Amino acid sequence: MVWNETKGNLFMGFVLLIFSIAMIIGARNFEKSQFLELGPDLFPIIIGSMIAGLSLILIIISALKLRSAGAADTNSEKPIIYTGIKRVLIAIALLAGYVIMIVPIGFVISSSAYMLAKMCFLAEKLTRRKVIIYAIMSILVAFIANFIFVRFFWLMLPRGIFGF
Repeated sequence: MVWNETKGNLFMGFVLLIFSIAMIIGARNFEKSQFLELGPDLFPIIIGSMIAGLSLILIIISALKLRSAGAADTNSEKPIIYTGIKRVLIAIALLAGYVIMIVPIGFVISSSAYMLAKMCFLAEKLTRRKVIIYAIMSILVAFIANFIFVRFFWLMLPRGIFGF
């Protein structure tokens, strides 16, 4: 089996569409606010809907390209296994792990762990100094995001095992 960029885009469009649907369904399980109509599910649903829409656009464009190119376009073919797909699937697995862990261990801890893992994964050369900087950045960003969502938007984010 051969793989080209258009087939890869079509495949990733379907993967992201499935992921976005799971994200929207998962966001519905967040604890609702007793005082406000808007809950912590608002932003994940908005982002999931945007990802779903963009995925559909990618699927349509890729399908139209494949249809117009037909079987004659074999110049850009590569073996099915190459690092680009592997890196995208690892990134999606990290994000899925984050979505699964956000409710049981809380927003701050799971967000910090996710950002640290993602930064380390995307770093070209990983040194001890970079890991420390990434850890500090991820913890700060998670606490700041938690503060903004809770204090300004009055959203109830998952608190997790430590209560914050």
